[in-house]
Amino acid sequence: MVLLIIVPACKKDVAKIQIPKIDGLTYDFNYSNNAITANNNTFIPSTVFEGQATRGQATIVNSKETSWIINNILSYSADFSNNHRVNATLLYSREHLEGSNSSSYAQQFQNQSLGYNNLSFGSFARVGSGAFDENTIAYMGRANYVFKNRYMITGTV
Repeated sequence: MVLLIIVPACKKDVAKIQIPKIDGLTYDFNYSNNAITANNNTFIPSTVFEGQATRGQATIVNSKETSWIINNILSYSADFSNNHRVNATLLYSREHLEGSNSSSYAQQFQNQSLGYNNLSFGSFARVGSGAFDENTIAYMGRANYVFKNRYMITGTV
């Protein structure tokens, strides 16, 4: 019989499995994901002070970012007689992050009626864009041995 406990949290799913046949052995699975989309559009007409020198200026900035992380944690803890205690943890983690952005800018608008909705009405345009895609993998191992609650040896990789 395997006991499975799922704990819902804010944008994070956690599952903890305890295996009764092996006392002290547990497995934790953590998953979290995020998605961010941002649109920032501005238009400054020539009728306000900031837009008089440029005869109006418009900016459109769009960005999108998504990420997720998965953690797998295997732990073992045991006491042998009253003199020996062992604790070990293994971790495998994977993370992914990707996103893109674009920006457009124009000024010197002959017709300001559409604002940032038609940058081709302006001149002196600038356009920029970018993207990224990152992946990370992590491993970790740790073991502790305690003798008579007085001496401890720890090893971590």
